[in-house]
Amino acid sequence: MPKRLIHIACIVVFMQCLAVSFIWGENPEDDLSRTFRLSKGKGTIYNVLRQITNQTGFMFIYDSEIIDNDKVVNIKTGTYTIRDAVNQIINDQEIDLRLIRNHILLYKKDTDSPTLLLSEEKEKIETGLKDTFITISGIIIDDIAKKSIPEVSIGISNTSIGTISNRNGEFLIRVPESYKETPLFFSHMGYEPLSLHIDAITDKQNIITLKEKVIPIQEVAVQLSNPKRLLSDMIGKIPDNYTLKPVHNTVFYREGIEQKGKLVNLIESVMKIYKAPYDSSTDQVKMLKMRKITDREQKDTIVTRFKSGINTILMLDIIKHPLDFLQFDNPNDYIYYHYDITVINGRHINVLTFELPNPKQPLFYKGEIYIDMDTDALIEARFEVDPRYISRTGDVYIAKKSSDVDIVPEKITYNVSYKEWEGVYYVNYIRGDLHFKAKKKRQLFAGNIPIHVWFEMINLDIEKDDVERFSKNERLQTKTILADTKYIYDADFWHDFNIIPPEEELTKAIGNISAKIEETY
Repeated sequence: MPKRLIHIACIVVFMQCLAVSFIWGENPEDDLSRTFRLSKGKGTIYNVLRQITNQTGFMFIYDSEIIDNDKVVNIKTGTYTIRDAVNQIINDQEIDLRLIRNHILLYKKDTDSPTLLLSEEKEKIETGLKDTFITISGIIIDDIAKKSIPEVSIGISNTSIGTISNRNGEFLIRVPESYKETPLFFSHMGYEPLSLHIDAITDKQNIITLKEKVIPIQEVAVQLSNPKRLLSDMIGKIPDNYTLKPVHNTVFYREGIEQKGKLVNLIESVMKIYKAPYDSSTDQVKMLKMRKITDREQKDTIVTRFKSGINTILMLDIIKHPLDFLQFDNPNDYIYYHYDITVINGRHINVLTFELPNPKQPLFYKGEIYIDMDTDALIEARFEVDPRYISRTGDVYIAKKSSDVDIVPEKITYNVSYKEWEGVYYVNYIRGDLHFKAKKKRQLFAGNIPIHVWFEMINLDIEKDDVERFSKNERLQTKTILADTKYIYDADFWHDFNIIPPEEELTKAIGNISAKIEETY
């Protein structure tokens, strides 16, 4: 019997992560008679069925040998029952529908046992959920100081599978079981890289120790170079080091707001990014899943909306959107110093520092740039808005705020890193921390209220094949404020992704307010 491709429509990525229940509904015909409004009736069968999923919550299971995903159909905009809409879209009297809880099976009427297909797929998916992935977690510490190491890169060599430890050194990564006998690599700036076989660290709480890398003084003396020349070489090598073809990145994104040291809002999402070539057109974002946690019991909350973190993480790809400290033709005149040589993943890295003595614009930076000695690739940049003039930049970050509140930025820092895969560098991790002080107007004795806004993104997966732009109805407007975005909460979804574990304090905060997860669509 030829091998069939079974489509579970509207789940775009990570098919193995889908938790499916194959239990007959009590009144399937009643549910298939439910009415909904179809606002766009033209497109491929796949896209129109996906619109039904978005409207009703039902997902579709069907065999690609009997239904052509790419066939273009056209039905009138209007109100339909689910059965009538599907029948018009498929337009085949030999196809029938059966409802299995929140899944609709499309099958040929002459099939002896359509439930056999369900049984086969149930076994396949449930087996995949149990056996396909291995979960590895732990904490990473310094071998001598015994202190936790934040932002350690963790991954499998020569693959795009990876994650990063949080600011307490904790990590969690899920890898395919087929890699159980391969090494998992741990690397961090200034430390010797470490590899451990996955099967040796599975199903236990691991304490991973990294040893500091010492570079001989004579090697440092030989390698000292002109910092502007190093920067110029890095810029010149961009066409060789960064992608000239579009890719799809699956990313985990999280943003939070803390007020008076307490978490008042947390948003986590998994998104797919159409990443255009570094020298090409605009990137696009598609939301896959999202959840929001809000502490409704916080009193005296400052009503504020900060500008989109989604747009910020796209613009913080500083190879594609170079900030002025990575440009020699900018109106400012940065001073660069060759500060140090360090090691990342066993490779020697030049460390440059930069600052701007006489700024000519309201927004400018100081910080560090990390450049690979061998490839001249930008590996990482850590920078901040110059604290001497930060109070002049408030409007840059705030979208809207209460009319009775003054908000002033105090410290703005960013961290951007890149990882190499198959000879090409891709954005790996982005973090931003924005600290403000707020004060209510017309209250003489009101003190300043500290507000900490932060966001972070980790690149979970890179896809090079069949990369296409997203359709208009799939795209998320990049300037969207996620706090105002409607979504459907899917509790079964989150455990199947390589996330950045929350910091210890954040974990406690989530525990206190987890019952307030919003599930309103």
